[in-house]
Amino acid sequence: MKRFFVVLVTFFALIAGGGRRVIAVENPNLTANNKIGIHVLDPNEVMEAAKLVNGDTGAWGYVTVPIQATDRNREKWIRFMRQAAENRVIPIVRVATVVSGLHWDEPNNYDLVDFANFLNDLPWPTKNRYVVIFNEVNRADEYGGYVSPEKYADTLMNAITIFKERSADFFILPAGMDNAAASNGESLHWRSYWERMVARQPEILERIDGWTSHAYPNPGFRGRPSDRTDRSIASFRFELDFVSRRTDRDLPVFITETGWDMSVVDERVAASYLKTAHDQVWNDPRIVAITPFLLRAGAGPFVGFSFLDMNGQPREVYQVWRSLAVKGEPVLNQEVLEEIKQGGVVSETKDSSESIFERFELVDWEGVWLWLARILGLNRDRVAHEEMVEIGGRKYWVEVADTNDERIRGLSGRSRLKDNEGMLFVFENKDRYAFWMKEMRFDIYIVWISSGKVVGIDNASYATPYKRIWPNEEVDMVLEVVDVEGIKIGDEIKRFEVRDEVDLEAKID
Repeated sequence: MKRFFVVLVTFFALIAGGGRRVIAVENPNLTANNKIGIHVLDPNEVMEAAKLVNGDTGAWGYVTVPIQATDRNREKWIRFMRQAAENRVIPIVRVATVVSGLHWDEPNNYDLVDFANFLNDLPWPTKNRYVVIFNEVNRADEYGGYVSPEKYADTLMNAITIFKERSADFFILPAGMDNAAASNGESLHWRSYWERMVARQPEILERIDGWTSHAYPNPGFRGRPSDRTDRSIASFRFELDFVSRRTDRDLPVFITETGWDMSVVDERVAASYLKTAHDQVWNDPRIVAITPFLLRAGAGPFVGFSFLDMNGQPREVYQVWRSLAVKGEPVLNQEVLEEIKQGGVVSETKDSSESIFERFELVDWEGVWLWLARILGLNRDRVAHEEMVEIGGRKYWVEVADTNDERIRGLSGRSRLKDNEGMLFVFENKDRYAFWMKEMRFDIYIVWISSGKVVGIDNASYATPYKRIWPNEEVDMVLEVVDVEGIKIGDEIKRFEVRDEVDLEAKID
């Protein structure tokens, strides 16, 4: 019955919306604006983010935060919106599906209706309700496992209709593209992607309310502020030129992701680059918000991008960015403000004694961290040695990948592997599992194992990252190493559980 009702709602929403252009009520460039913002992954960080984006004397900076399809917890997100209002922060909410295998699930109209209903019921602090419709869809791993500008164009048009039918205050933004993506089987250059979108939906550039840009300093997140290519921090200019050549619109732009990787760029240099970018590139009057990735990475894989160090202390980029905050004067949601004045605001997060499952609800945050790390290709130089295996007279110190997240991550992003190290992929069932070399930085050997015996050995090169490598028969284990001398088909594999390094060294000796 619920599914039938959703179908009816979607059908009538699409019919009622027709082809009419519904524009968000307020133009954010017509009022005083504080473009300083930050990207967070956890809505509980909004109060901490406010200290950064508003500085000492500023107000109404921006925070970009994703919401997954499994994370529509009313109490949690009402708290987020009320804390945003109380701390004078403007939310930019990016909707997302969930990770499934090697990619994010492809969205459908049911997802859009559910998101629209849920977000429409929240107490947004500003009149404009900024919503980004998914993320970097010009990558196959971000959109159902394949590249389809036509399908995303349909999805975006449906999203505009569905959200606007609930409130004309929704300010709908398209997905930010990966500005470094090339045109190949796994991704499509942003311009080619948008050309096909426009061919599919000729009115799409007239229907969106603004533009989303991921103006990273590519290549390698280490480019200079002076770079002026469509892969640089100035990529938004090329994107807006694409729009202006096809319409008479001068769209407001939201840079929802950017930033230098401070594991490859010195922290002081990154801070200097950030200031120069703000003053000389992002001073474009069309820019509404700049929310660099990321406020807090902790000890996770994004420490190179984090504005706070692993101890939660501000880094130099934090101090520089905070000093640039000014006082914004957006058009506000007066009903929410009145509620604040009457004391109807949740000012604190839940008691710290609550469990991590209660705090994070149904979001697979570990999966998100691992997935983004894999996309960005961040370093993990050391293998977490968990077992020793013996095969063909060789002993290897291996990390066991026996969960979906671990198998997806694999060895991608690591800079090296010793001759006696490896990764053992363990599967619940036998199958012909395909492997590839995406984000790998060195060649490896893939040892295919079935029922405890080697059934095949293949060489895999990082020079062909998207080539699929298949076993000749079904397997239930795969060993990745850099040296297979002495190993042959038919060899048996022996696994030894390692309790600690002393135990392991004793076995190796």
